[in-house]
Amino acid sequence: MVCSGPTVTTKFIHASGQGLSTDHGASHSLVSVTRSNGAHLTAVEAERQRFVGLLPRPRKYPTTVADRVTIRLISTIERDPIGDILHNANFLKILPQRLGASPALRDCVALFCHCWTNYRCPEAMEKCPIFHDLHGKALRSLMRALQNPTTQLSTETCAAVTVMARCNLLFDGGDPTLHQKGIAKMMRSKGPPQNGDDLHVQLSIANGGHIVRHWAAAHCTEDPQWISSWQDVLGWNTSTEVPEHVNKHRQDQLNTITAQWARMVKSIKEINNPYTAADRRQHLAEQMHALALRFLAETETSYRLCVSTYEIGMKMESSLGENYPWHRKLASPPPSHEALFKPLAAYVPMRIIFSRIAYDLSCTLGAADAEMYDKYHRMCQQGWDLLPHIMEIDHPIATLNYVLGVVLCFEILENQERKDYLVDALKSTNFRRVLPSSREDTERFLMNICCLSTGRDTDGYDIHVN
Repeated sequence: MVCSGPTVTTKFIHASGQGLSTDHGASHSLVSVTRSNGAHLTAVEAERQRFVGLLPRPRKYPTTVADRVTIRLISTIERDPIGDILHNANFLKILPQRLGASPALRDCVALFCHCWTNYRCPEAMEKCPIFHDLHGKALRSLMRALQNPTTQLSTETCAAVTVMARCNLLFDGGDPTLHQKGIAKMMRSKGPPQNGDDLHVQLSIANGGHIVRHWAAAHCTEDPQWISSWQDVLGWNTSTEVPEHVNKHRQDQLNTITAQWARMVKSIKEINNPYTAADRRQHLAEQMHALALRFLAETETSYRLCVSTYEIGMKMESSLGENYPWHRKLASPPPSHEALFKPLAAYVPMRIIFSRIAYDLSCTLGAADAEMYDKYHRMCQQGWDLLPHIMEIDHPIATLNYVLGVVLCFEILENQERKDYLVDALKSTNFRRVLPSSREDTERFLMNICCLSTGRDTDGYDIHVN
């Protein structure tokens, strides 16, 4: 007996949201119908719609492994409720068009998507943080690409290494230093993007911090022209003068200062070198001290504006919750929270670093600036005050970027109880994957970051970081 199948009036609707083979127009019409019926999307569902239709559609009927991984990547990006997956990783939006060109990139992206899905399911994450079968397959594919002279420095291979490093940092809990060194070495060998390849440009931006930190912390005596070429590509102004118009653009201001920070670390190491001539040491100390003071003055207005804006914004959010009970409350902070918090979290660590540099150089010049040390102490206190807000953020990648201001305040914590509290708090966030396992090594690790960021000798803090 043969079933005749459904009648022509029967319509099957798959609304689980798991597949991406439907056209964007169909998705849009479904949302419109939902709203016209009187229902409205929740805040999280609305956030999930942000990236729908922004990425190129793969073929509806995938025939290759690359096609299936492409669909899963697009689904992962479009359905990330808080958009954290693209935090400092805009190159992910370009990968759907490039997966078919590289088995290594395809397998690394498949691993990343699987781990990201598990991250959103805590039970699965606890049982198996990183899926070993996919991990092994991705490592083998990546090894073959790196051993092949024709593919070892291709843009797709660089993307695969970057994705693998992110998997290791977020999900595996391994030491990220080796990955960061490898990425910096690969990007240096490949050179800055010159042919207009969008993926190469986005990879350079995503890995720019590794490149500059690697040069500043480990190889700052190498050819300065090399780092200058990268800073030019990344839009980092390397001149010692800060243009007046830069204050109108906060990100440009931070980029300018970041570029100079790498050179200041190099100069401070030369100042602390006992073999440096006395007149050279004096000249460098005066120059770097003036530069640190200038940066503190240039960022004073922007920093105060960030503080006041954040405080006002948080009071408004609190008032909405108290006076308007229907105001939506999310499990994670609303976008306005992070939008207000992000500039403050960027300025605090930079001002901690430069106030400490200014104080240390004043001591080198023979006139310890007690007022500057008080400013350094106040900035560290501001970093400590950021801790509760960082604890509220459920962004695994954003947390790693925002936590620097909290880490840099570790040096002023004289109370062991506060140190223990800070370590426990950091281990409760995604930053725990960067920290050593033992408490003693963790404290030395944090102290090492404080010293290296200001060009000082680590004095026995032997855990190496970049």
